[in-house]
This record gives sequence, structure tokens and C-alpha cells, in this order.
Amino acid sequence: RISIPLSVVHISETCFSKCTSLSQLPIHNSVKVIDYESFSGCISITKIEIPASVENIGYCAFQCCSQLSSITIDCYQTRIENDSFDECSNLHQFIFGDTVDKIKSKTTEIIKVIKTINSVTIPATVETIEDESFLDYSALVQIDIPNSVKRIGSSCFKSCSSLKKVVIPSSITIINKGVFNKCAS
Repeated sequence: RISIPLSVVHISETCFSKCTSLSQLPIHNSVKVIDYESFSGCISITKIEIPASVENIGYCAFQCCSQLSSITIDCYQTRIENDSFDECSNLHQFIFGDTVDKIKSKTTEIIKVIKTINSVTIPATVETIEDESFLDYSALVQIDIPNSVKRIGSSCFKSCSSLKKVVIPSSITIINKGVFNKCAS
């Protein structure tokens, strides 16, 4: 386990690369940048929580973290560079953090970059899932919608061809057109 001081705002390239015994990764809300290959090859990390302060996750930052199975991102403004989570074959769960209050298509671009994500958890702070939020996300198998959500926008899950499980809570008052259009499963 490492302890990153609160004074750190930038985790530089290859900083902890190939630290194969590193299993816990506390990233404080002072960190703004996780640079190129910062944690690449840290094969013992199983979950990561990215705080709202992180603005950018660099190219291949978590590449080859083969045991990584879950990521929580506390901000939908975080920019995730291509291949940030490349070769993380066990990474299947994406959890939006509690600061997210609305899901929109720009928000879910994060998920679409990580091609192995098949399960998404939306926090109880969200009231609206906007139009086309998960449009054409073919890897999505399951999504957990909390009771706080009142509206699901048009074509929200359109063409999510692998989607098998969605529980629509009783809090939903509006389901717009085409929400599950072309969902084959």
C-alpha cells in the first residue's frame, strides 16, 4: 500500500509503473492529473476510486492492471485518454460517484472508452438520465437505476444490443420514445 500525500496534484508518468505488489490505491482529492502509464502493470490493484478533483487520466495510465475489476469515478468531467485502461480484461464494473447528479451522453463517453465495462451503477444523486446517454453501447449488459431517477430520456439505451438486465424503479414518471429501441436481448 502506498500513501500519496495531500500535497500531490500530479502523479507523473510511469511513477508507480509495474509495482506488482501494489494492491490499494488511495487517490486524494488534491490530485488533478494521473499521467501517462502512472500505474501501468500494477497487477494487484482490484479497484480504483477516482475523486472529482482528477481532470485527466493519461494514456495507458492503468494499462495491464489485470486484476482491476471496478472503477468509481466521482466526476463526469474527467478526461480519460485512449487506452488508459487498455488490457484490463477484468474491468467490468463502472460506478458513478455521488457528485454526479445527471447522466448525459457526454458523461457516458468515459464508459465507452473502457470497452470491457458491462455493468454500470448510477448513484442515488441522479434524477435524470438524459437523451442518448448510453446510445450504441453494445458492451452494456446490466445497469442499476436508483429510485431517485424520475426521467429516462429518448433513445437512452437504443442499440445496447447486449443489455439483459434493467430494473425500472417505481420512481420513474417519464420514459421517453425509443429508450430500448434495438435492444436485441
